[in-house]
Amino acid sequence: MKWISLAAILLALQVQPAISLSPDSGQPGSVFVVSGTGFTPGERVKVSWDGSNLGGTVRVKDDGTFEYSGLAPEGAALGPHTVTAQGVGGNTERASATFTVEAPPTSTTASTAATTSTTATTQASKAAPVTTAASAPDTTVPVDSEAVTTTAVVTDDSVIEPAAGESRGNDTSESISTDVPAPVTTTPSGGTGGLVVGLIAVGLMAGVTLFMWRRSRDPEEDTLPPSGTSDQMGAAQNLPLVTAADLQGTEGDWSRNMMGLTPVGEVRAAVTSATGLLALGQTEQDDEGWGQVVVWGSKDGSDWNEMALLGRGSASFAVPWRDGWVLASSHESHNRIDTKVWWSSDGHQWDQLTESGDPSLAGVSFEGGIGSDDLIASWGRGPHGPGVWVSRDGSAWTQSPLRGSIDLIAATGEGMLAFGREPDRRRPVVAYSTDAASWAPLDRDSLFMFDGISVATHVSLDAGMLVAGTDLMRGMAVILVSDDGRRWMRAPFEPEPGTSIEHLAAVGRRYVAVGVDNGTRRRGRSDLAVWESEDAVTWERAPVEGLFADAAADSMIAVGDSIHVFGKVFVAGDGAKLDSIPVMWSWNNSDISPIAEPAMASASDSHL
Repeated sequence: MKWISLAAILLALQVQPAISLSPDSGQPGSVFVVSGTGFTPGERVKVSWDGSNLGGTVRVKDDGTFEYSGLAPEGAALGPHTVTAQGVGGNTERASATFTVEAPPTSTTASTAATTSTTATTQASKAAPVTTAASAPDTTVPVDSEAVTTTAVVTDDSVIEPAAGESRGNDTSESISTDVPAPVTTTPSGGTGGLVVGLIAVGLMAGVTLFMWRRSRDPEEDTLPPSGTSDQMGAAQNLPLVTAADLQGTEGDWSRNMMGLTPVGEVRAAVTSATGLLALGQTEQDDEGWGQVVVWGSKDGSDWNEMALLGRGSASFAVPWRDGWVLASSHESHNRIDTKVWWSSDGHQWDQLTESGDPSLAGVSFEGGIGSDDLIASWGRGPHGPGVWVSRDGSAWTQSPLRGSIDLIAATGEGMLAFGREPDRRRPVVAYSTDAASWAPLDRDSLFMFDGISVATHVSLDAGMLVAGTDLMRGMAVILVSDDGRRWMRAPFEPEPGTSIEHLAAVGRRYVAVGVDNGTRRRGRSDLAVWESEDAVTWERAPVEGLFADAAADSMIAVGDSIHVFGKVFVAGDGAKLDSIPVMWSWNNSDISPIAEPAMASASDSHL
């Protein structure tokens, strides 16, 4: 019996992924069920039709099976088509089957019904003639004495809407011109025809009057372009128009150019791709304060076009993972946080790895993340306080025993390091791990170096690591260096009070730090500060204040021989309002040229 059991286990281990379709043929638009076997339990699978995703994903059960309901695309050509099920998140397991599209059967039912309908219509027209669209508007048409009078409702935008309970049919209502009210006719029913005509005329005139009054009171209300565009700072606010040319500039090794985002929005993170750059962010906020999570792509860093829209929410982070990228977003509705995790290999098609309402992520909001071949580690806040969450596949998440307000998790040659503070105290937390599941704290002799320090960013050295942030007790930027991640020393770096460092990047043996100079704060905005170093120990302030005035930085990456900083420049808006324009600063790149030597793992800042 033991040999039989062992053989059964070996046979089960050799089962290859397979799918079957039920039915395996049908007309365009017909529903079919995909049944899979032999897939990895717990993973998520997407289903495609001739290489195009049919939408959504499904989780594999513990026995390696799954079921997915698909829809044959409308307009699909007659004949065989390939349906493929494949693991998402870089998983290579896949299986295919064939679905045959058939021609719809011929039937006389439709023509018979059409004939019957035509006959009925003809008979009805003899009893009750109807005015056509081409008829003169003042022509009164006799109708059946039992016809029901239709009452029109006039809205503020001068559009005639059907009254409550009236069918809209194909919704053929039209807007009434605001210059000359369109004449309206009605069919008398009993003695109420004149009253209805009067009510409609009065309603139309009231709507037109209200519309014209609103335009005369606030002429910008209907002409103001979307927030964040350069046109917004033009005639609509009676301010000088800010153009791309106004934002272009060069100082030393740095240049600045406006980012042409389509659609308009705000960049939160950037990573490299095989064809250039990808940027993650969100479009402008709606009335409820939320935008659409959007991914932009650019070949040269100047013009950015939409690659994907991922629904309402706020972007959390984006990092390279498994020959692609993983990103997270969150959306709060009715005091409930819904966190979603996505993966893509090309930036255009994104697979959702998590299910909406996943209990393991209930109330969890990510603030940053880091990816390796084996796992994703994310830090943020949950119902039981701040901490770290870990996933092996991007779908199933568990909370790590490491608790605290984590500022950053950085990759090392042996694993990863986490920097932060204890949940209820100000004492620092610095811990290292090889699997993100168990963590060992730094020894006390080294831990004291992080007292009162908030770590914001890091960069790897040839041997060791460089971290930077803010010394909260002294109120200034700070940089620490280590050759093994265990023993740390403070760099002899004495910046101006009120400064902080938010981003680090390195090209060869040249290091750049970008942060905020709060000493220049005015009207709610500050200048950015830039420091440069050739040995990661001695740093000098770069004389580029003009390019980085009234600005904020959101992300920074090294690409080939260049460093790119993504952020925004603030300009005066209406009254005390500040408007922002997305820009990209480039080091060692005097003009915007094609991005050279892209590298998947070059993103140095994975938190937002």
